[in-house]
Amino acid sequence: DCLLSRGLGDVYKRQYIMNEITCKMVLGAIDSEINRFNEAEEIYNELKVMTKPYPYHFALLHHNIGQNRVTQEKYVEAIESFNIALNHKEFAQSMTGLKTTYYLLNVQLRIETYSHGLSDLEKQLQTYKLPEFVAKCKVLRGLYLENNLSLVKTGLDMLESNEQYFEYTETVSYTHLRAHETRGN
Repeated sequence: DCLLSRGLGDVYKRQYIMNEITCKMVLGAIDSEINRFNEAEEIYNELKVMTKPYPYHFALLHHNIGQNRVTQEKYVEAIESFNIALNHKEFAQSMTGLKTTYYLLNVQLRIETYSHGLSDLEKQLQTYKLPEFVAKCKVLRGLYLENNLSLVKTGLDMLESNEQYFEYTETVSYTHLRAHETRGN
């Protein structure tokens, strides 16, 4: 009976820790979104210790840190964080792992360090039926690899027709930046 109650206590303790990790990840992401980067960094540093025993959550944390670095335009650090996340096999094979791969390739294309991977990602996204990221990959391909504005428009139209307005706005934003970069403005 004592073993059973100790076992249940361990289960509840683990669940409490998982809930705490999840809540702190959300708070860190919110702080990043509203440009409170110092506050986000404090949370992420705490989470690095908390998630060490939980590889999937450790990887998810590094996905979030990568997003934080993209927001701050610290692209090399973003790539490092995305790669740390993708080094965990279980995470890399998850839907969130596919999204991390997209963000990694996006940043590599932006800073001109891309070598390969977009075609493989596009195939995987079709399998998992993630239309938002299928559309975003069309935009990336059109902007950075094929210089094909009709492909960019197709991707943007897909986002709009699926009522993914936040993603549409986000994608238009970096499309606009890319247009200025290529014109030398």
